[in-house]
Amino acid sequence: TWYKVSQGQLQFLPDWPQLTGIEADVEVRDGNVKVSARKASISSIKLRSASASVEQSAGAGALLRLNANADTSTADGLAFLRNTPVRDNIGSMLDNWTGKGDLDIDVALEFPLGSDVSQLQIAVDVLSKESEIFIPEFALNIESINGQVRYQNDTGLAATALKATLFDYPVVADIETRADPELGPSTRINSKGLASVNALRDWSMQPDFVAGLLASMSGEIDYTALLDIGRG
Repeated sequence: TWYKVSQGQLQFLPDWPQLTGIEADVEVRDGNVKVSARKASISSIKLRSASASVEQSAGAGALLRLNANADTSTADGLAFLRNTPVRDNIGSMLDNWTGKGDLDIDVALEFPLGSDVSQLQIAVDVLSKESEIFIPEFALNIESINGQVRYQNDTGLAATALKATLFDYPVVADIETRADPELGPSTRINSKGLASVNALRDWSMQPDFVAGLLASMSGEIDYTALLDIGRG
């Protein structure tokens, strides 16, 4: 059988935003379902494309797969992440982040229907293109962010060689999720770069003692930095 869906909705998981405004073609053949969406939105982000399928698997019931991608602003991308389990890794700090620039988001989901939820697999790939993020808790304005950040439900947030500009100079950062049996997951950002003395001295979070030392210096400083973001 074949169907056309107009203004459809799909709540694929209770803790993830639902797909809305779906305009799609649906094919049902021998118990398998294929959905090809011409139009859909997730968390107010208009998707570039979306597809879903339900396939019968011998001995494992039915398997749901969902793939979607979109081009969106960094601000809307942050709003999307706040409404997903990604927030569980970063905590409430994410609520105050603001952003500019553009993101390319890909979402892939796979899980068996009516069976063990532990088999759930979710991957969200976010490609940043000259984005800018302001983190008020640390008074940090990170500019020209380029690279890919990935979220997987079993491993958390991760990124390798993410490039950006901080304290007037380029910086390269890696991101990993660390698990603590008592405190839960936390996000670690490990960065290495070059900073201008003027920018370091003017940073509002700089201790007065360090700012005083920098007052008699000029030029640039090589540095490594470690930032742990726990749930809150």
